Amino acid sequence: MTALTSDYLSLGLDVEPVDKLIDSKTWKIIANEDEIIKIKQSGKKTGQLKLLVFSAKESLFKLLFPLINRTFSFDAASVCLSETNPSNQFIIKLRKELHPRLR
Repeated sequence: MTALTSDYLSLGLDVEPVDKLIDSKTWKIIANEDEIIKIKQSGKKTGQLKLLVFSAKESLFKLLFPLINRTFSFDAASVCLSETNPSNQFIIKLRKELHPRLR
């Protein structure tokens, strides 16, 4: 992926093998209670959705770290999966204030 630096402040991109499995111990670190419940109730393949949540949060970290120069944990954000979209689109929301400009 390429982009003009004049067009973007930062870019967050995470690439994972589609068959990567997230074990239950790691999943409890990555996901918040709402994400765990929604994925269980979704009726979709949970392995792919868990990987999507992980990759979304990793992408957010890669996007924000160069801008705020601060590390943060997985619980700083929540991934809201689209229940009606088959392409697994999502919205990611900050749950904690990471920087005054990010609310």
